[in-house]
Amino acid sequence: MTSLKTIILCLLLGLSLSAQPVSASANPTRSKPGKALSDIQITTADLFAKDGKANLEKSLKEHPDEEVVLTITEESVKAGMFTLHKNDIPSNLKHLVIRDPDNLVKNIGNNFLRRNSNIVTFKAIEFQSLKAISDGFLAVCMNLTHFDSSGFTALETIGREFLFACHGITHFDSSGFIAVKTIGDEFLDSCTALTHFDSSGFIVLETIGNDFLLGCTGLISFDSSGFKALKTIGNRFLFGRYS
Repeated sequence: MTSLKTIILCLLLGLSLSAQPVSASANPTRSKPGKALSDIQITTADLFAKDGKANLEKSLKEHPDEEVVLTITEESVKAGMFTLHKNDIPSNLKHLVIRDPDNLVKNIGNNFLRRNSNIVTFKAIEFQSLKAISDGFLAVCMNLTHFDSSGFTALETIGREFLFACHGITHFDSSGFIAVKTIGDEFLDSCTALTHFDSSGFIVLETIGNDFLLGCTGLISFDSSGFKALKTIGNRFLFGRYS
């Protein structure tokens, strides 16, 4: 129990009496504790540890609208390859920020969070060593509405079915894709709610595969200003863009 003398001294010095929370390493922690909306910090080592996913799910039940900031650690990267599958994360995770501050990831593997129907927003930051994204990245994430590519500035190659059939996305911003040279088939294919597409980041893009923006029937604004280096375009480019 805090003595009266200590309380008076703290008040005179302007010090806080609130204790700082201490969390186990396998548990997610919250940053900015004084705010109603904050974020939950966790590493991949903690996520994949025993009870790590369950602990994160519990935190999200208490704070369902907070971002989860997931930091990639060495244990989850194999020969430069990293991926997540939909069952690796809790079903109540809606807002995900993923970061690679130690430059561990060279390639994101196939089917990254494919068919995750719970993700609403996704942001990638600090992927300074990432060169390639394999097939099926965030494909068929039906409730995804916001995708932020600002951390993918070193990325050169995008595989097939990137954001394929993400029916909730309305705007696409390519500003993070300044090093991308090749895009595989079915890029943003069947994103029926997409209304605005911005190509300004694709300044070195040379090759686009088949079915680029195929079936994006709601598209009303298409900015091609970034396609200055484009050499090859596959079949069915923008096919079916008008409803």
